[in-house]
Amino acid sequence: MAAIKALGILEFAELKRGNNTSGVSGVSFTTSTKQPEGIWQARLQFNDGKTQPKSFSVRLHGERRAFALAVKARRQMLAAAEDRAFEHNRLAKRAAAG
Repeated sequence: MAAIKALGILEFAELKRGNNTSGVSGVSFTTSTKQPEGIWQARLQFNDGKTQPKSFSVRLHGERRAFALAVKARRQMLAAAEDRAFEHNRLAKRAAAG
């Protein structure tokens, strides 16, 4: 297991998942009873399992602008993130810590 290269946070964050419908990794659309028009949300998950979300209301910004703001926020999150190994498995974290 030690010989296998761990993905960095930034490399992992750029992977497009099979369930991605927005076309941009880390950007998704959701609705709720409080936001029936929906929100576009940018998210970045760190190797400690914590997630940094930022949401943009379609009601407030409109569909296209809310999406564009979410994409911009996602790019800013990636630019500010420290690129360390992405180890969300407890065993992998212990092995990396030595």
